[in-house]
Amino acid sequence: VASLPATARLSSVPAKEPQQLQKQKVLAHMAKAAMAMPPQKMGPQAVANLLNGFASAGWDDDALVEHLSSAARLLSKGAFTPAEVAMSLQALAVLHLPSSSLVEFFSRAASLTSADRWSPEETANL
Repeated sequence: VASLPATARLSSVPAKEPQQLQKQKVLAHMAKAAMAMPPQKMGPQAVANLLNGFASAGWDDDALVEHLSSAARLLSKGAFTPAEVAMSLQALAVLHLPSSSLVEFFSRAASLTSADRWSPEETANL
């Protein structure tokens, strides 16, 4: 069996992007999709999950955080479960956003929830 010249084999294999570049592209696409969601269409779980997901990936985007902040402010503080509050505050801590208006929002939401509704894990995340 005759083999192809080395140059032919090299050119037929697509070059792989570094994993970090792929991650950045995926996160940019996901952020764009999240930004396209109207704030009034996002529920408490969507806000908390998006904050947590982007924080876990290390994606710190001021415009995205502001968009999620707008969505959160359209909801009542009591609409968020203890898990959503704890997850959101943890995400803001990971993103190093202590002065974000969301910290105050979720802190007030936490204070509206009776202590017996909090699990030990949720309390620890605060």
